[in-house]
Amino acid sequence: PIPAIFLLETIDDETGITKNEVIDGVQRLSTLIAFSDNKLRLSKGLKLSGLEGQKFETLPHPITQQFLNRDISIITIEKNTDSTIQFEIFERLNRGSVSLTHQELRNCMFHGEFNSFLNRISTTNKHYKDLLSIFPIFKVVEEGKPDKSRMQDVEMVLRFLYLLESHSESSLN
Repeated sequence: PIPAIFLLETIDDETGITKNEVIDGVQRLSTLIAFSDNKLRLSKGLKLSGLEGQKFETLPHPITQQFLNRDISIITIEKNTDSTIQFEIFERLNRGSVSLTHQELRNCMFHGEFNSFLNRISTTNKHYKDLLSIFPIFKVVEEGKPDKSRMQDVEMVLRFLYLLESHSESSLN
């Protein structure tokens, strides 16, 4: 069985559209998408050894249909859920697995214009991306591969703004 995918319902500040953010299951979803897009092959050691090394497109039709028709449980945390409960859910989801970084937690917990701004700067600002590209952790990630930076680029924007604000406050005194 495939473990459930957990989503957090959010509202986009700019459009007012309700969206769902994946808070647990990103790697599972990325792997399923990459496999169905023929970017991954089945590994060795399968019970059906005749399928080893095959891509999705080379599998027999009945097997691809089974794959496409498979149910995946999705649990959605509604947007009006108390933030204390949301935090408790995140904590329990990450106990015993790779814990979320502080910035990943902040991104899940706090929604609004400022959080959207931080994410937008880190993903769309060409100068910022060029500056970070010299560091191995910020190399462009191949589709279907895990992002090792785990929102450190967003956290760096946040820290810069904090230092800028702290400095401007201290220079006024």
